Amino acid sequence: LVERANDVVYSFDAGGRILTVNGAVERLFGYTVEEVLGRTAFDILHPDTRAEAMAHNRAKHEGREESSVYQAKGLRKDGSAFWMEVSSSAVRRDGQLVAIQGIIRDISERKAVEQALAASEARARALMEDAVDVVYTHTLDGRFVDVNQAGLRTYGYTREEFAAMNVRDLLHPDDLAKAAQATQAKTSGQVESTGPYELRTRTKDGRDVILEVTSRVMQDGDRRLIQGIGRDVTERRRVEASLALLKDLTPQLRELSVDEGLRLVLRRICEVAGWVYGEAWIPDRTGTRLVPSPAFHSSVAGTERFRKLSEKMSFQRGEELLGSFWEKPASRWVPDLRSEPGVVRAAAARAAGFASASLIPVLDGARFVAGLVFFSTASRPDDPYWMQVAEQAAAQVASVLARRQVEDALRDHVELALAQFSASPVALFIVDRDGNVIAANDRMARLCGTRFKGGERAVLDLAGQVARSAEDPARLAERINDVYLSPDETMRIGGVIHERLAFDLTAPTAPASATSSTCARPSRPRPSRRVRAP
Repeated sequence: LVERANDVVYSFDAGGRILTVNGAVERLFGYTVEEVLGRTAFDILHPDTRAEAMAHNRAKHEGREESSVYQAKGLRKDGSAFWMEVSSSAVRRDGQLVAIQGIIRDISERKAVEQALAASEARARALMEDAVDVVYTHTLDGRFVDVNQAGLRTYGYTREEFAAMNVRDLLHPDDLAKAAQATQAKTSGQVESTGPYELRTRTKDGRDVILEVTSRVMQDGDRRLIQGIGRDVTERRRVEASLALLKDLTPQLRELSVDEGLRLVLRRICEVAGWVYGEAWIPDRTGTRLVPSPAFHSSVAGTERFRKLSEKMSFQRGEELLGSFWEKPASRWVPDLRSEPGVVRAAAARAAGFASASLIPVLDGARFVAGLVFFSTASRPDDPYWMQVAEQAAAQVASVLARRQVEDALRDHVELALAQFSASPVALFIVDRDGNVIAANDRMARLCGTRFKGGERAVLDLAGQVARSAEDPARLAERINDVYLSPDETMRIGGVIHERLAFDLTAPTAPASATSSTCARPSRPRPSRRVRAP
């Protein structure tokens, strides 16, 4: 059996000289049996691995080792080397080593496969490490096994830190279910791979990273792992979101009031930039204090107390953080509210759970229209890109909001003026630039003896009758000095363009009277500009 064996079966004495060997030695080493017998066993070992073989031999002599299995390089008669596996054991008599016997097996082919596999793995490892995308493996329950250099750079953790972490430690809470579903689909055999799909993750320093992931199940020995590739698409999504923000805002703002417009701007910037709370501050009517606008947005609970406190506050120019921001309107990022220990608002914000903030001015030229303030519950490092996007959004909406502020103020003024016009004890009616009567008040109607059964149309008809009955249009114009026109300006009232009106509602010094179908002019100071005759 020994002679017919494919493996070399040998024995050598305590001094290392070969005592017995089978015929396989000629096939494996190129020596005949006669040429090998009596030679030192280490003569047929390659110098590269001779030291390891001698160490095992010495351990057996010293009684530290009874048997061993190791790999070594054999040296053929022609000088070529090959890999072999040596299995040897000590032979003792009365406790003394008398010989070592063993088996030598040619493992050249296996070693070649292992080396090829190792080379392939090395190339794959190099590709993985050099990849610009995040490449990772983790167990089926989410424990990280390996992460490449791109992953280390992106998230700021070391390999050792990753080895102690779970995928859940990186994921946004709202995306945990999505990741679990993808893993379940792969491990259950429903699909071979999943993706690409997006997961929101967070780095060691608190930055948000959107990862576009494709992953599959792989076999690693006797265990199954998840291997994935993740591409950082944060910047792409930010650009898309900012473009959408800038594109959609202006058309929507044109249809909203100032407060509604500010509320929309706050909500949209919070959504695309990741802030959880936003509010607007505007100058009061006197222009001496900065006060909170009714517009604010919150996506988190527990901010009611902070909001109520803010509604009670106002600031002069230069007072605290907001007053300084108003005095010198420039964007500002506060990465850590603890850096503002003496500011009342900062203390209140910290108490509400906010950790960082940003301030963006809304300027119409040099005029301060509003100040936008945003808060986050996490410390956020300065982000110049989002600051620039927010500034662009503010610049885009500034003119719209400024115009709406003027329109709202003018509308309030017009409504007040029309109310005074209607309730005035002086008989008034209004003519346009072409001399057409467009309105008359109750006093005018009573003086002319007509009741307003037909509503506004009756007023206009009555005023037209009065105007048409005047024998001398120039004289009638002289009597109608309670209103006058500025022919170079117009304003919109109820969807109809009228000339801008200026009312002189000075109380008359004597009761108004009417003769025929015209009304006498009450005694009052004359305006600086006269109405043209109809």
